[in-house]
Amino acid sequence: MKRLFAGLAVVLSVAPTACGGGSSPTQPTVEDGCRIVGADPVSGSVLKAGVPVNITLTGRCTLNAAASATVVAGGIMLPSSSSTPTATRAISKGTTTVSLTILFTPPASETSVGFLMGIVYDAGVGLPPTGLLDSVDYKIG
Repeated sequence: MKRLFAGLAVVLSVAPTACGGGSSPTQPTVEDGCRIVGADPVSGSVLKAGVPVNITLTGRCTLNAAASATVVAGGIMLPSSSSTPTATRAISKGTTTVSLTILFTPPASETSVGFLMGIVYDAGVGLPPTGLLDSVDYKIG
């Protein structure tokens, strides 16, 4: 799953240019994705290096462009760009609230971490790999 999340980050960085900005019947609608409505600890908190912490993200996720997909949450640490563990949950078409918890031990070698939550479309549905993402950020001290 770490590879999936790392790949998700790469896809997101090139998606706006690769898709050409046009619309087609196979592109996700603007509504597809997750909006984080709660984070524990709250975004902006300082996480103590070496101390395990549960990061719980609650998102309002909408899926219109496919019958099913997977909500993925995970983090990218800086300065290394390494991935954190991830959490996933399958969803069906419609809008639902999803809470995912990730046990994470911040390494002393990192200064910050951003956790993202979004939709990954199932393979073979003729859609780009992801919907829209939302994120929360933490300092590591």
